[in-house]
Amino acid sequence: MIKVKNGFTISELVVSTAITSLVICSAVSMSNSVMRNMARANRELLSSERGILVTQMFSNDVRSAKTIMTSYGSFHTGDQTVILAVPSIDAYGEPIDPELYNDRVIYILMDGNIMRIIDAYDSVSARADTTDVVVRSVTALSFSHNGTDLGSIADLSSVDSITMQATTSTILFGNSEYDDIIAAVSLRNK
Repeated sequence: MIKVKNGFTISELVVSTAITSLVICSAVSMSNSVMRNMARANRELLSSERGILVTQMFSNDVRSAKTIMTSYGSFHTGDQTVILAVPSIDAYGEPIDPELYNDRVIYILMDGNIMRIIDAYDSVSARADTTDVVVRSVTALSFSHNGTDLGSIADLSSVDSITMQATTSTILFGNSEYDDIIAAVSLRNK
């Protein structure tokens, strides 16, 4: 009598299921690893772009600044705030008598964001009054001159350069990642 086999034995099914499970687990693990690496690379790129944007904006403002102001309205230059007097501009972007007309550009840490506030000289400057978030998720911000916080300098007229240092944080897969943004810039004519 000849016996015909019509299927798999239980041990063959167990072995094939185990192998399939290992292959699926490996694929999921590799997929997670690739996604984490892509997210980390994307975060680094975004952080780099944010850093470039704020350093360029800050550098342009400081280079065009006539002076650093001690205070303006409710703002006071200190370790987390800087107030710049920049020449007002006409509709073509040309300075209007900087001895008489100056706009105020303020960088300040507010609610975990670096804010850039422009207060234009009314009815003279072509700049618009604006308040913009320049960088989000900032854990630390400091403005200094030669390693000394601006708030500790009695005579700001002697300051010829400013260093801005900010630390940003991003949560990536439950872990906090920190990045530093640093810009050291000289004031114009100093």
